[in-house]
Amino acid sequence: MRNRRRNLGRIFDREDFRTGSVWPVAEDYDIRDGKVVVKETGDFLLTTPLEDPDLFTSFARLAARGRPSDKSIRAWVCKYGLLTLEDRGKHPVPVPGEELNQADIDVEGFVAEVLRARSAVNLYTSLRERDLKHLKKWIRVIREDHRRMKPLSEMDYFFEKRWREIPDEPSSADGTLQWVAITVLEGFVMSRLVDVRLAFWSEPLPEAPPSAYRPVQSWNCPDLLSTIYLQLYLWMTESLPMRRCVNPPCGTPFPLTRKDKQVCSHSCGSNLRHYPHLQQRRKRGAD
Repeated sequence: MRNRRRNLGRIFDREDFRTGSVWPVAEDYDIRDGKVVVKETGDFLLTTPLEDPDLFTSFARLAARGRPSDKSIRAWVCKYGLLTLEDRGKHPVPVPGEELNQADIDVEGFVAEVLRARSAVNLYTSLRERDLKHLKKWIRVIREDHRRMKPLSEMDYFFEKRWREIPDEPSSADGTLQWVAITVLEGFVMSRLVDVRLAFWSEPLPEAPPSAYRPVQSWNCPDLLSTIYLQLYLWMTESLPMRRCVNPPCGTPFPLTRKDKQVCSHSCGSNLRHYPHLQQRRKRGAD
């Protein structure tokens, strides 16, 4: 239990996350002509998104019901900002008098990235169960979503096309399936982290008298998109246990920070009032 708390602290309670990886959020954003854009460029708020333990989950949760609505996309962007920079060579925080350097993004491009994030965390959660039946169950869900013409990511299409016929019972293809799933997941996450750089972090003001020099390993993220996936990377490398939200319309996987945690957000917890049997199960888990 002590080791588990230490692992969680390394991810959710870090001083460098509270002071580093700064990302500005504009006064307002809008959706115009099929694009998510900055609407107001006057004042902006400086945020530290990696400090928010719900960053990745909230992004993946947008696709809980399939294609996210324009309203939910705008609400998320108004909280966190756009995903990337227009000019990647510039610093993300503008100097006084300078407009935000965040790149407009097509709504369809934003939706595609949300679907990729949800596929990645679904795949990680299935692999984290250490049981191929969970991975096969995930593929069956993808197969059913494809039949119902729900939007899928490229990763989903790959598994639906290549592994749709794999039997539920153990087979000689199981080892290959697991190896492919790990390879696909790791390759995708690394593709999103390609511009993240290792960094040092230490107290901004040295003590007097000075203590031993002990810098902390940290990371420099060039944009919000890489910050989102760095959080998933840390979950994976710390092998955090995962749970799928019990709110039926959601089902988003989230890191299990408490044994009794059943839902991924306050809104999902409130939504359980429509499912009395799940509310009772949640209460039993808290006892």
